[in-house]
Amino acid sequence: MDYTQFKLEHDDILREAIRRCKIELYQRAQPSANYNDIYQNYVKQKENGEKVESVYNMYYISQEELNYVVNKYLKAYSLEELFKEHCDIIIRDITEGCHKDKYVPEKIDEDGFKHPGYRSYEEVPPMKQTLGEDTTNTIVNFIEERKNYYRFNHNAEAFRFNIFLGDSPCTNEDTVKDYWKSQGQDLIINPRHLNEDQFWCEEHGYDYDENEDF
Repeated sequence: MDYTQFKLEHDDILREAIRRCKIELYQRAQPSANYNDIYQNYVKQKENGEKVESVYNMYYISQEELNYVVNKYLKAYSLEELFKEHCDIIIRDITEGCHKDKYVPEKIDEDGFKHPGYRSYEEVPPMKQTLGEDTTNTIVNFIEERKNYYRFNHNAEAFRFNIFLGDSPCTNEDTVKDYWKSQGQDLIINPRHLNEDQFWCEEHGYDYDENEDF
């Protein structure tokens, strides 16, 4: 068997995330469209040496809805930025104290019963109690500087670049309406104001009812 067919690299995952995100964006767009059809038409035009027709002005999605979908896929594919969050956790542990693993070895009690070892934890005091406040502040300031220096997540930026600057639906309502008017059609765009309850319903497969209490 040729196992190279199962080879999977990080760029494959990134391309999949981008493709699936665009599929959903065009499903949500007004008018709704099939991104796979749009892409295949683009490939056909390129292969035939034809002028590639831009679809940017043809489909509308609100900036709010676009941001929601993008963030959903960043999270689903673990592309979101977590470095700063991890730095904040380390700073909190240094300044406030934390816990660390402690292995409790097996033992035999006075009745001869054997108790297996197990994983426990012990408290770690704030660093200033052992190193002093000045040294602790120096360490914390250094971590803060590194946190702000490494401020770009290349995976997340590559994803956003492909979505926001690629062939995604347009977020300018007037631009899309003007395009369809030039084609002899008056496009009616229904406003969508998404909220956290609606987001939750969508992600869990429920129909959203704005009159229902959550």
